[in-house]
Amino acid sequence: MSSKQLLPELAENIFEYMEPGFRFHLSLHLPSLRSDEKRTRLNINRLVLTDNEISIDRTRYVLSIDLKYKKEEPPLRISGPVSCEVDEFGFKAYTKDIMMNGDVCMENYSAKDMETSERCVLGRETLDLIEAMKKKKPPEFESTLKLTITPDNGEPRVYTSSNITKIYEGMKMLIAAIFGNRTVIWNVGSMAMRAANLRWIVSGVKPLARNIEIGSYNYVNLDGLRSICHETSFPLMTLGFGMDQRILDHEIVVNAEHLIFYSAFEMFNIDFMNQLTKLPNLKVKMFRIPKDFFADLMDLWLKKRKPIGTSWSFEVEGLVGEEPFGYIDILKRNADVIESDRRFHLSLHLPSLRSVEKGAHLKINDLMLKENEITVNYTTYQQATYKLSIERKYKDQNPQLREFGSLDHDVDEFGFRTNTKDIMMNGDVCMENGSRNEESAATMRNTLIYRKIGWSRDQKSRPMAASEYEPSLKLTISSLNREPRIYRSSKITKIYEGMKILIGAIFGNRTVIWNVESMDLTTGNLRWFVSGVKPLVQNILLQQYKSVNLNGLRSICHPRSFPLKGLRTYINPQMLNHEVLVNAEKLIVRSYIFGYDTDSVDLLMKISNQKVQIMSRILSKETVVGLINFWLEHGRPVGANWSFEIDGSAKDGYIDFLRRNAQVIESDRG
Repeated sequence: MSSKQLLPELAENIFEYMEPGFRFHLSLHLPSLRSDEKRTRLNINRLVLTDNEISIDRTRYVLSIDLKYKKEEPPLRISGPVSCEVDEFGFKAYTKDIMMNGDVCMENYSAKDMETSERCVLGRETLDLIEAMKKKKPPEFESTLKLTITPDNGEPRVYTSSNITKIYEGMKMLIAAIFGNRTVIWNVGSMAMRAANLRWIVSGVKPLARNIEIGSYNYVNLDGLRSICHETSFPLMTLGFGMDQRILDHEIVVNAEHLIFYSAFEMFNIDFMNQLTKLPNLKVKMFRIPKDFFADLMDLWLKKRKPIGTSWSFEVEGLVGEEPFGYIDILKRNADVIESDRRFHLSLHLPSLRSVEKGAHLKINDLMLKENEITVNYTTYQQATYKLSIERKYKDQNPQLREFGSLDHDVDEFGFRTNTKDIMMNGDVCMENGSRNEESAATMRNTLIYRKIGWSRDQKSRPMAASEYEPSLKLTISSLNREPRIYRSSKITKIYEGMKILIGAIFGNRTVIWNVESMDLTTGNLRWFVSGVKPLVQNILLQQYKSVNLNGLRSICHPRSFPLKGLRTYINPQMLNHEVLVNAEKLIVRSYIFGYDTDSVDLLMKISNQKVQIMSRILSKETVVGLINFWLEHGRPVGANWSFEIDGSAKDGYIDFLRRNAQVIESDRG
């Protein structure tokens, strides 16, 4: 083989192992080597293409325009080195609609649309001034196109041209010089396109690029990728683009192995989430998404199931660089919500599964029990509510002062509200020792009503004919983001009876301990189940009772629930020595108001729990100061951690007040 034949082969071997930036530098400056370089295999790790820049691995090729006005610079004009096109008046120009042979439009968004958006940003006054200036003679200026090549480790090289003065023309020539007329497939590890109109090669072999990142376009043209990349690039390994639900069913998206979504806030809606559940891709990654969207998506998956075989990962705003344990807890809670809702639904409708469900482990995060309502697993995104009500329809016109329609409380045979708190059935737990007073209050209310309508007690005692009204009990089972399910009964017409049956059906006859993280009791007489294992409860919330029966908690909860992890309640002196309150790890005290008196301070001083939180929003300033002063003089309870809920506007004043008191006490001691 002659030396002339060896030279091209040697050049190809040298070019193949040469750094791309230096390789292109030689090819552009030595025309004799250009043909050898074009037929040599080329490998680029990362290629980024914008309107005025090419980034090849660690070398940047940046085009800009240097404007110099012959006189002083006119107002509102662009001057100096700029990275955008300018018109003959010196204002920004849009060249997206200027298409040359080989160019690929990556966005279905015209230059006219872009100008309209720009006009909205500038404002009417500025636009009128610009339009007036364009009617005058254009200012004289010199325009020079500048190419700056910046290698990773080296000084920038600058080339200028006064003949070619448009960036899009310069980009077209630069793209052709570097990538055009290649005779073999060249490989690009990762290719990013951020130009709405990509200036591309006219002739030559296209690149093999299987990892593509597309900029945030208003409406991306995915078909354009086939005009840019070699046909063997498809299906893509990775496709990254801004969230756009209009293209999720495109074949390039569907067939890509790995999808990467970038944030686009206008796409965070239920339609987009529903489409995400249908994605068949093996891997999906989402960047910079809001917490609410993430949680809603998880919630949707828990209902409809995640796409089978797809691995998802997320970058959630507010969690970057942080341990997302709190967020994981939220997702677990959502899963528990839906799981428990499904379990109860299946168990109530399929008797054959009931015994299986009763023997399976059950975890409930939040359980709220009211006179006529059960709420299971309340979260920001999901809850299951079982609500009982009475529908009372009179056959004729509604009698005077009678209650009718959908009622959330029991009524007597005359249609008036009735107190059923003293009606105790087997298993029920009375949480309030105040029934007599309530009955007296109810009697007083009814007496006032009778006087108003001119009734006597004798008239009230006369039974109303049963045919005059039709009562029915209604059970409404509702969940967020789901249609409510409604069941009716004309045989059981009392809410307290319906609650007893419902509680027994859901929670009764369990054969294993079931866990409740937080239980909220808002009913004076809790309709509880007769048989079955009781729940293991960590935290209990008690609403305002006149005289709370803390002993009742032991009839509701499993013995292992005590000592409680947390107890939130209104307090009075009679309950401070109760073992359930004393032994609770954390005590959250709720109150409408604490006045500043010796009794209030003494009451708070008797609390001996490890952690105490005072939640009264109108907590008396004097009470807090008095308590702190007492601690400063006599010492705070050893080992106790106290926190107060203080109005934010008064917080600084509190602190200053306490500091002054501390200084007074310290000076007295000195």
